[in-house]
Amino acid sequence: MAEVSVMTQPPPRLPPSAGAATLIVGRGGEALRTCFPGAACDAPSALNPCPLEGVAELVLADAAMPRATAMAWLAQADRAGAAVWMPAALLPELSRAGIRPRPLGGTTFYRFQGLRADGGRGLAARLSPLLALLALPAALPLLGLLALRVWLTDGRPVVFAQKRIGYRGRRFTIYKFRTMGHARARRARQVTDAGERLRRHGLDELPQLFNLLAGSMALIGPRPLPIDEHPRGNGLGAWMSTRGRVMPGLTGLYQVCPGRRDLGLAEMCVLDAYWIHNR
Repeated sequence: MAEVSVMTQPPPRLPPSAGAATLIVGRGGEALRTCFPGAACDAPSALNPCPLEGVAELVLADAAMPRATAMAWLAQADRAGAAVWMPAALLPELSRAGIRPRPLGGTTFYRFQGLRADGGRGLAARLSPLLALLALPAALPLLGLLALRVWLTDGRPVVFAQKRIGYRGRRFTIYKFRTMGHARARRARQVTDAGERLRRHGLDELPQLFNLLAGSMALIGPRPLPIDEHPRGNGLGAWMSTRGRVMPGLTGLYQVCPGRRDLGLAEMCVLDAYWIHNR
């Protein structure tokens, strides 16, 4: 694979012929070729790959492009180390999160930088166990008080343990204070009164300090999904693969997005993918 030098400045302009097309930009900023909708390389896939070795930038100029197609381009660009420009109109959830698009060729785009070569374990992820260890003495009294409250109001078990999908698809056990009814109770799927208060302030997540100590989670990163909620065959597989490139975290861009409860799984994956590429 040829060495890739990703540009720090955007391509100077979009050529007139690149409207509603995919512009492949070389290392010097020159347009190597343009793929129009319906062309052989317009929608890359495992069966129809579009080689990008030596390419620095991709500009997806079609705001009506299906997200699955855009993600297929992003996945191939990741393998080549190239950056991808996606139309702002295609990703409204990024604007909702307060991220400002960049102007290019008379319209606005979000730029997904080439993936960093740190194996998904950046400095913050490597320091997370140490930070958790330093915070543990101060957190232990609060953990004890919250555990006692859950036990007195809702009984045992106090801690809820569940298998999640983590870094590079590895499974691990995540820990939270139990906020739902007992599995055998009629209200098993309902949040308890104490659980509602814990969730409101994010205190149900405190036991995940032990996940940080174990190295299965980081302070910042995509939230790990339960195994039974992991999407399969619904067009989100490539987005989920991108999420698996980094350590799951206690908080991330999706968690701080205003009105995130109104966002679905697809929007969550977009926010996570943007953070992963631009962290």
